[in-house]
Amino acid sequence: MRTKHTAHSLPSFPIYSSAFVSANELILGGGGGQSRSGIKNKLRLYRVESDTVLELVDELELDKGEDAPMSMAGYPETKQLVCGVNSSAEALKTGENQNCRRFIKVTVLSPDGRLLAAAGNKDQTADGTTEKKAGKQKEVALPKLDLVKTVDRPTLPGQDGGSSFRSARYHPLDSKVLYTVVNAVPPRNRTKNSPRRAFVCKWNTEKWEVAKLRKVGDRGLTCFDVSANGKFLAFGSSDYTVGILDSQTLAPLLTILKAHEFPPTTLRFNPTSNLLMSGSADNTVRIVTIPDHLAGASWSSWIIVIVTLLVILFAIIAQQMHQAF
Repeated sequence: MRTKHTAHSLPSFPIYSSAFVSANELILGGGGGQSRSGIKNKLRLYRVESDTVLELVDELELDKGEDAPMSMAGYPETKQLVCGVNSSAEALKTGENQNCRRFIKVTVLSPDGRLLAAAGNKDQTADGTTEKKAGKQKEVALPKLDLVKTVDRPTLPGQDGGSSFRSARYHPLDSKVLYTVVNAVPPRNRTKNSPRRAFVCKWNTEKWEVAKLRKVGDRGLTCFDVSANGKFLAFGSSDYTVGILDSQTLAPLLTILKAHEFPPTTLRFNPTSNLLMSGSADNTVRIVTIPDHLAGASWSSWIIVIVTLLVILFAIIAQQMHQAF
């Protein structure tokens, strides 16, 4: 199915993580990492009104020598953001790695709606055990973790090699449904062009059984997300493809070939599930508009409609034949 999508170039900003903190506010994390490339590591706040609008609102430059923000989770209800950012190489040598950081964002519009002010503060947590407040380190005891369940990798059709879990997401409205991405590993005697098939699995978490499984490509998936309304699954592939599946049937709804020049590193639906963004280390973001009718566009839905019409047609024909005799 064709839909509107627009690529946006962000020069000198390789993108590795992303999160929406509102329906039209997107935060991107990226940079050159700890290398001496001269590309600074930053968090950037953008305004996204449609697939064609990506406007920079504010940015936060991380300290010199620190790594790029490689992972991110946003909480729109409170405008909070949690990032995985490794400290500098020197700090890592001393065991002081502030690799989990929490940011709080505040935005205010001027009365005429023409100006926007953005501000925030930052808490840093080192290895989940300390919190940095007012220049002092406060020890926080970690809770005890109990192993509840170990999920085995599913058996994949047509595969005699191994496999690995790449991503996992619960259905946002049904905790009994879990989605996983499984990338197959070719056998040892593989050739250069042997496929590395990727699968999306839908699990029943009461029985911990795979309810549905679909192969989505011949190259491994790199990123994955589930829309807030629970209708869509999005994936990015190492063949540079971005795709959307129906969350119930796993039927393909949308495929964008060559969405980036490098494999996508991150993708996210916005909280209202009408936009999807994907980012890559190629310094680009692609914004996709999700049409209102996309959820009803799968082949499974059309098959149901066609079968229903055929049943009605046969019933009419049968009734006419009965009346003729």
